[in-house]
Amino acid sequence: KAQLVLKVKEPLPHEFNYFLPGQTWFCYFHLADNKNLAKALLAQQVNALAYETVRAGGKTVLLAPMSEVAAEVAVEFAQKYFSKAYDSSKPGSAGQDFVNSLKGKKIAVLGCGVAGRKALELVYPWASYLTVTDKFSSAQSLLPQEIQKRIHFHLADNIKSYQFLSDHDLIISTVHSPGTPA
Repeated sequence: KAQLVLKVKEPLPHEFNYFLPGQTWFCYFHLADNKNLAKALLAQQVNALAYETVRAGGKTVLLAPMSEVAAEVAVEFAQKYFSKAYDSSKPGSAGQDFVNSLKGKKIAVLGCGVAGRKALELVYPWASYLTVTDKFSSAQSLLPQEIQKRIHFHLADNIKSYQFLSDHDLIISTVHSPGTPA
């Protein structure tokens, strides 16, 4: 019977039954990828306020912290993947090899938004070659000087521009285009 529901994650299918007409839900919705959720919200006439659309100063302020976490998880997964000692059936098996597993790798980060900048911050000490792409040439000026000195920047103007990535060991895509499927 609550008039306002605050939730961190998007509503799950079994929670659609809790929607009430006129009720307001404030959470992540990611509607571009979830047509069933969009239909359920419309059918029940729910007021849906999406965290990912909250803007201040032209920035998605509630999405930024989640983007940093996503970058950290992506880099950690890559470290585990490249760790010779890693055994997915044995948690914690990576050890010191895990820490150094990205050393000497040719790494690309697609996108210089919040997640891209965080990923770059985490991988640049190990990469032997670091490629960065973004759709805006001004994006590289947002990077710290020590990273700017080490990157090979490419303007991401079309899909053909990504063919040069075929020889990279690791590609971390952080591209987010609001209103499009993730």
